[in-house]
Order: sequence, then C-alpha cells, then structure tokens
Amino acid sequence: IIISHLGRPQENNEIQPEYSLKPVAEELSKLIAKKVDLAESLSDIDETNSLTLLENVRFLEGEKSNNDKLAKTLSSLADVVVFDAFATSHRAHASTSGIISHSKEACAGYLIEEELYSLNKAFSDPKRPFVAVIGGSKVSTKLGLLDSLASKVDLLLLGGGIANTCLLSQGKSIGNSLAEESMLHEAKRLSENNKVIIPDKFMVLTENGMVIEKTTDEIEDTDQLEQYDDIDHNIEKPISIAMGQLFDNELAYIER
Repeated sequence: IIISHLGRPQENNEIQPEYSLKPVAEELSKLIAKKVDLAESLSDIDETNSLTLLENVRFLEGEKSNNDKLAKTLSSLADVVVFDAFATSHRAHASTSGIISHSKEACAGYLIEEELYSLNKAFSDPKRPFVAVIGGSKVSTKLGLLDSLASKVDLLLLGGGIANTCLLSQGKSIGNSLAEESMLHEAKRLSENNKVIIPDKFMVLTENGMVIEKTTDEIEDTDQLEQYDDIDHNIEKPISIAMGQLFDNELAYIER
C-alpha cells in the first residue's frame, strides 16, 4: 500500500479531481508494468490486491493535525511502515509522524538514507565558502533548520515567504505577498544574523499582470513578490532570476 499526497486540497473527506492521484496510479502502472489499484477511501482498500495506492491522503480530515484516530487507522493497514518521504519528514502529520508512532515496525526508505548520507557528507567536510539557499512559505516550520544552518554555513540566502516575513519584521513593504505575521519576532532575530542574506530586489507580479524587477523601496501594496506559481510559467529561467539576480552581489562574492 502506497500513501502519498499532492498539493494542498481541503481536508473534507471528499475527492477533489484536480488533486487526485489517479494519474499517478496510471503512470506507475506503466512504469512497473503492473496494475496499481487506486483506493478512493480507506474503506476501499482491498488487501487481496498486490499493489494499492491510497487516494491523496490530504483529502482525509485530521491528516495535517496528526489526528490520533486517523494515524492508528493508517498504521493498521500494514505490518511494516517504510517512511521514504524526505521532503515532508519535518511535518508532524498523521501519515508522516502519527503512523510511525502507532506502527509495530517502521523503518526509513532508500531515499531518506540517500538524503541523510548526502547531508552528512556535505556537513562533515564542507568546501568553503559554504552557502545554503533556503526558500519556502513558512518560517515556523523551518525555524530550527534555519538556526542550525546559520551556525554552520558562511552565508544563508533566504527567499520565498521566509524572506518576505523577514522583510516585514524589518518594517519593509512586501505588498500583497505571503508572510507569517505571527513569526515576526523570530524572523527579526534571524534576519539580524550577519550570515543571513535577504534579497533587496525582487521579480514582482503587479496588479495588471506584468512581471518587473523592483527594489524593496519600490514595492506597492498590490504587488506580489516571488510567487512563481502564480506567474506565467513561460517566463524564461525563473529560478535563475530568483536566486541569481536577487543575490547577484553575494554570488559574485562566492565566486571570488
């Protein structure tokens, strides 16, 4: 039984087609040349099937809140839980944390093993200057990681909603952009670290749909910063714009 998620649907125990894992089940069937059944709900799981993909686990009420009842139900689906979702391993959800605490046997998968090996290798003997580039929407879910990185690297470059929150904590305008106002105190403390670099130029999505470069002093209330999911994906090299132009001075320093 494979458990996974896609996007950020509503937790209402209802299937939302745009977030369905049906295409994933179909593609996986092709890749392994074996039928993968899609169970639309927990009650639809047929233990006689050799391979089953559970529909988007984030459809289920209680997933993000790590509901204990849901976690127990998920853990009861199998004798052994193999956790291999490194990208969500920092989240205390029912399918990532609760399921493990209730399982009889649990272990990490090959992907997590590979990621941990790479991280240990990078941190044990890093090449200097050692630079970390971190994006993401929330300071709250990454604060421990950010503090830890800041103590180990030479420069910590921030982007996304994390940078927005840091800018807001400094009294800078971020327009109509994502930020965590409840984390302003922590964001200000983080941004005062000399190793932490926050961009002062952004590619901005304006109210009329244009994408232009602005400095923090030019941001208007209706502007949206660095939210590339909402910008035309035909724009050339959005990543190089975000992490190249925005940090051009710092990257030039690194190259020297």
